[in-house]
Amino acid sequence: MQFVRNGQLKTLGIATSKRDTSAPEVPTLEEAGLHGFRAGVDFVVVAPKGTPAEVVARLNDAISQVTASETFSGRIKQIGGMEIAAPATPAQTGAYIVSQEAKWDAIVKAANIKLE
Repeated sequence: MQFVRNGQLKTLGIATSKRDTSAPEVPTLEEAGLHGFRAGVDFVVVAPKGTPAEVVARLNDAISQVTASETFSGRIKQIGGMEIAAPATPAQTGAYIVSQEAKWDAIVKAANIKLE
């Protein structure tokens, strides 16, 4: 954002569903006329298949506590302009990963993108 603010970069829009609170003057791509486009960066923690449910639950609880903290979310916002999503259960995270894989697979196929 420092490059945008000092005029070295022009931001046409952001690919999120709502404007970034750190740069409310930047429209979403939806607002800029690119309807239905949303892309972002997701960071998730996964464990190997077969990890005991109680271990997964403890990890999920610990990670949720950290990401919910004002210190963590404030720092993430400061360094990357990112916002922390609401905590999710392991099942919700798994379903989200599957949905994103299907979404982007369809886009790659529709655009005839060849993976090498």
